[in-house]
Amino acid sequence: MVFSGAAIHLQPLNLIMRPQKDREGARMGIDERLGEETLGYLQARRFFYQLFQKYLGNEPVFELFEAGFAQECTSVLGDLAAFSPQFEKAQIAYGRLVDMWRDDPGGFLENAKREYMVMFIGPASLKAPPWESVYRSAEPLLFQKSTLEVRRAYQQEDYIPDGYPHVADDHIAYELDFMAKLAERIAVVIKVDPDFQPADHTLDENTNENEYDVLDAFISFKLRPVFNDALLASSSFLEEHLLKWVPDYIKAAQYYEQFRIYPTLLEIMMSFLQIDKSVLVFILDDILDDDIKE
Repeated sequence: MVFSGAAIHLQPLNLIMRPQKDREGARMGIDERLGEETLGYLQARRFFYQLFQKYLGNEPVFELFEAGFAQECTSVLGDLAAFSPQFEKAQIAYGRLVDMWRDDPGGFLENAKREYMVMFIGPASLKAPPWESVYRSAEPLLFQKSTLEVRRAYQQEDYIPDGYPHVADDHIAYELDFMAKLAERIAVVIKVDPDFQPADHTLDENTNENEYDVLDAFISFKLRPVFNDALLASSSFLEEHLLKWVPDYIKAAQYYEQFRIYPTLLEIMMSFLQIDKSVLVFILDDILDDDIKE
């Protein structure tokens, strides 16, 4: 299965993430206030979703791994490990894949093609089907209730997957692509511009200057609702869909114990999803609480 939105075009951002100091009460290494590190993460997360969507939604080709294993990409994963120590194990696993690729690109690609064919296409029955409904229904079937719930979530955000309505919307690559689109929506309203100052905003006259956080210096006041809505949609979809079935999907993929590439990519993806959920919950609970719940 090949997804038309998956052209080989990976451009990691020049991140502004830096490690946080350890302290009591810190969660996932995130500061108590939204700072440049978290803003950098919010920009970078679209890259992670795009990267894994490309891996899991496309038959492997040389250009995909050449881009995904390039220094620019591996450095972004290193930034994430610095931002959240929980990603360090995943970074090491990704580094092993990079080493395998650099040692023998041709052999790596042939192995990847074989693994992808067996795990995602067939012709034999798939032991770890990449569709949500298989893991969330009484019977392991496609186009179940959960599929319609995924479709409804897409429609609420004006997202239409390729092949709609003739394909199952809850393929892992579609769900990752949906999250990438939401991440893009968040990223485009973040103005990482040294000339964009808090004074440029139209603020409520009752704004408490002491409560004025870094977010206000990077996001246009009128675009805050767009930012908030995309955060909420992202967090909700993670909680109600991806994190509900991907752990079972990964367990099923352990059937392919002889494979080394795609099961590893799934584990790395899962580590990222867990971190992403924690970051989004942190922001929604501790920083945007007043904006959203008033």
